[in-house]
Amino acid sequence: MIVTQTLEKHCRKELDDESEDPERKKAKRVPGSINMAQFLFNPDSFTETVENIFHFSFMVKQNKAGVAYDDKQGAPVAFQTTVAGEVPPPARQAIVTVDMKSWKDLVSTYDVDSCYVPSRIKRKK
Repeated sequence: MIVTQTLEKHCRKELDDESEDPERKKAKRVPGSINMAQFLFNPDSFTETVENIFHFSFMVKQNKAGVAYDDKQGAPVAFQTTVAGEVPPPARQAIVTVDMKSWKDLVSTYDVDSCYVPSRIKRKK
């Protein structure tokens, strides 16, 4: 649920930002899309990253979200699908494997310093 709410919030913000700035509109391949690494990867928690990817995969399966590659960003992006009542495309599957090393490498490669999805880790005060 939190992954769904976060995607809705950030995609809505991106669409609003794009409508105000025509240059941003040109720079994105998918309007209202957000960088998947920033969206799903928690740089402080491998476990939460895996959970975020797992939840996001169900959103894609239910045709509530999609994935594309943005040439301008040079990265995969997530976007919210908003067409109600449309028949979803035929199901396709991909298997994603992420181990601790690849998670660290991806966090470093995409320079992820925070995650759009709020952390569920309880911090001691």
